[in-house]
Parts: sequence; C-alpha cells; structure tokens
Amino acid sequence: MENKTRITIVIPVWNQLAYTKICLETLRKTLTFDVEIIVVDNGSNDGTGDFLAGNNDLKLITNQTNLGCSAAWNQGVKAADDAGWVIILNNDVVLSPGWLEGLLACAEEWNLDIVSPAFREGHDEYDFEPYAHDYVARMSGVLRFGVAQGICFMINRRVFEKIGFFDENFRIGQFEDADFFRRAIIAGFQLATTGRSLIHHFGSITQN
Repeated sequence: MENKTRITIVIPVWNQLAYTKICLETLRKTLTFDVEIIVVDNGSNDGTGDFLAGNNDLKLITNQTNLGCSAAWNQGVKAADDAGWVIILNNDVVLSPGWLEGLLACAEEWNLDIVSPAFREGHDEYDFEPYAHDYVARMSGVLRFGVAQGICFMINRRVFEKIGFFDENFRIGQFEDADFFRRAIIAGFQLATTGRSLIHHFGSITQN
C-alpha cells in the first residue's frame, strides 16, 4: 500500500455552510495522520467561500459558477496528482473515529481498488460515536463486494490511470458515481463496501 501521507480527500461544496463546518470539524477530529484536504467550492453564495479561505490546512479550488458534481470531483482529483489514494467525500456527513483507518485496512487486506464505508442516513438524533464503535465491532468482518457509494469512496490512483476521470455529462449530481463504478468493474478493478468504517450521512443536502 502507498504511504499513508499520500492520501488526498476531495470535498465538493455548494452552499450549505453549516454542514460543511460539521464535516470539516469531524474530519479534523478523526484524522490521526497527515492527509491533503482539497475543497472545491462550486460557486457558493452563502459565505462558504469566505469561511473556507480562512482555513489554512486545506487547499481551496473556487469556481465562479456551479460546474456540477463530476466536474468538481475531477478538479479535486487532478489537483491531487501525487496521491496514491483519493477519497471523494460529501460535505453533508459526520465522520467517526477510525473511519479512514478502516478503509485503508480493508483495501489492504482484500486488495481493493475502490472501497466505501457503511453509512447511516437521516437525522443525527442519536449518539453517533458510541453507535459507530459498536457497529464496527460487530461488522468489521463484513464486506459487500461489487458495491460502493458516492457519499464517500476511496479510489486507488491506478483506477484513474486506466479508465479516466468522472463523466462530466452527468451534470447535476446523478449517476456519475454509478457510471464510474461500472466502468471500474468492467476494467477488472475490485470494489466493496466495508463494515470496518461507518459514517453518518444527512442525505442529499447539497443536491436538494
């Protein structure tokens, strides 16, 4: 496996500043080693740009208009050209301790090229951290092969080198993930969702 420091997390955002703050707060809280964080601001007009500009621990890409989800993902991936692993992460998520280590351990053990965490979706009216701890303790040995999801997925650089980037014809944020996963499977890459990692997803906040 590539050096852990060669990991880039790409987070596309379009408004919804409150959720972006939660995402970045839990991201920083759960990281145990250095990673590169790239946030792509897709033309926000709610103060997101000013907030992100004040965060010195991330790289900010600013678009004047909303270029769509696939385009933002591609901008982040291309800016992370020295990363062995790239993680695409929604901004409407809460991350649990060990989420990244779980993805890396699963990818290494099963020789995966794309891996997603399990997730719980909806309102966060529960004590997420102990819930996640118990969930991972029970489900760490469970994998769902051939399945990944666009909320959060970790991709090995070799996948992009073989099949290219995300199709920007999927303009508004629909099916660009499914298309990419399908192309990866056809090209012979291995993907799975693992119970070693759990995140909370509020649910299509930015898209809505």
